[in-house]
Amino acid sequence: MSIEHIDNTITSSYAKGVAYFSGRINAGDIPRCSSGYVSGTCKGNSQHRYAAIQFCGREYCNDCSKDGSPIHQRRVNKWFKKVESWTSVGYLVVTIPENIRCYFYDKEVLRDFRTKLLRKLKEDYKINKGLARYHWFGDCQNCSGKGCIICNYSGAGDNWYPHLNILFDSPGHIEDISTYLQPLRCWIANYFKKLLNREVQKYYHQLMIDESEEVAGVVDYILNIKNEINQESLVVNYSYVKEVAKRMNRVKYVTRSTFKIYNTSCRDLLYNFRNCVVWGWSKGEAANLESENTIDKYCPICLEKGLTHTIHWSKINKYKNNLILKKYEQTTGKNGERSRSYYAIQRTKPGDNQDPGNNPNQIYIPSRSYGRIESLLRHGNQDKWDTELYS
Repeated sequence: MSIEHIDNTITSSYAKGVAYFSGRINAGDIPRCSSGYVSGTCKGNSQHRYAAIQFCGREYCNDCSKDGSPIHQRRVNKWFKKVESWTSVGYLVVTIPENIRCYFYDKEVLRDFRTKLLRKLKEDYKINKGLARYHWFGDCQNCSGKGCIICNYSGAGDNWYPHLNILFDSPGHIEDISTYLQPLRCWIANYFKKLLNREVQKYYHQLMIDESEEVAGVVDYILNIKNEINQESLVVNYSYVKEVAKRMNRVKYVTRSTFKIYNTSCRDLLYNFRNCVVWGWSKGEAANLESENTIDKYCPICLEKGLTHTIHWSKINKYKNNLILKKYEQTTGKNGERSRSYYAIQRTKPGDNQDPGNNPNQIYIPSRSYGRIESLLRHGNQDKWDTELYS
């Protein structure tokens, strides 16, 4: 996929997603995956009360996986704060060859490859700051990512296609890119060969016990794949951008979800796998960038008055009682940083059924029952819950 195509596609799909979710939430139609909202109170003024709507954040969620979803917006805002200060944004993509992708259907292999590759970049290329994230699947082959009935109009494919996306503080234009990437290509090729050697060793032990033709055939197959691996055959692409709009497009593209078609096996594989990895910042900053559920610290109303009163956030509240929220548009946080949208709590009295009607500044969220979902989780039926919610 060309860089120009990426820019055009992600700009359009992200804008459509933002508008779609803004319309839904403003109409009180909260996505089903939302477990509730976190209520917060300004420590400087107890009358400033807020609701931060929570979403599951799973890549395979029908809502959270969409380009421009609230979770996607959150990732974009966090990452863009960092890359906008760089001289230029380098974009490196390492695609796992098709004939060895089955060996990367392993959480430990995925983690090990990423860790050692990033170490190589830090030590040999002196890349001191960066962000990395895997994409698991490519675009739907039938519609080329445009959306069709086969992919449930998600634009995503369902063939395992892992590739590692890396954004980093780049020197910009590199005169001889082939020479620049040659040590990295050499290291990647050697890593793949060592991985296949370990696979061969597993079958050698079987051959020593049982000299079957089937096992011998598997060994020959793996050795043939190993012999085909060379630096020239690897897909390792580098590009860079300096313009602010293009930097934003790279961040939007890398942070989007590609696991949009629910798959139980892949879900289990990636369970508790930390996909967003950063380096070059303090431990607290890195944790904030890697987390997808961090809530902003300061009261936006007080910030407009030059006051930095913090918000005390409490536990998650269920949508059990009718709730009316007042839209509070996205503001500028402390030090000029972007802050996500807040919703000021207007009324949360049990049984209060007043509908604000056509008031564009208020959101009416009707009472919702989570009895079935809570029952499924309470009895440990995670598979059935995921199937009902995400399939």
